[in-house]
Amino acid sequence: MKLYMKQKLFSLKQDFNIYDHNQTPLFRVSGKLFSVGRQLRIYDALTNEELAYVKESPFRFLTHLKVYKGNDYIATIQQKMTLFKTKMAIQDIGWTIQGDFLGWHYVIKDEQNQIIAEVKAKMLSWSDTFEITIDDTQVDPIIVLAIILAIDTIRDKQQSG
Repeated sequence: MKLYMKQKLFSLKQDFNIYDHNQTPLFRVSGKLFSVGRQLRIYDALTNEELAYVKESPFRFLTHLKVYKGNDYIATIQQKMTLFKTKMAIQDIGWTIQGDFLGWHYVIKDEQNQIIAEVKAKMLSWSDTFEITIDDTQVDPIIVLAIILAIDTIRDKQQSG
């Protein structure tokens, strides 16, 4: 399954859509403008039903986000302290991140080291556009998207200082 995430360059709330290969919006992502800690919610583009959300735990030295599907806690994505480069850990579901997430080319792998999803930046675009390939048909794409949004939030905070 291939999905395309097109973020608006100048959006304070971080509102954008996630499309299929035909440019049909499948999901809508909406950020909360005024909140303690960043919050992003994923909605079905047709029904407007909330599918998942990502919530930052405020008042932490390193960025720490929790992923929920409905009211069910799924995972925590946490920035790790290292000397020379930023690292992240996905806790509670056994997934790992490998590659260059700051440059938007990384893979998410399961406990057996099998690729679940690959994320790549699309160059020469007027907005930040990312191609997401979900290889594992057994995994819920909404959870994958929520994890990617959490990674993007850490990436954005890292780049903005």
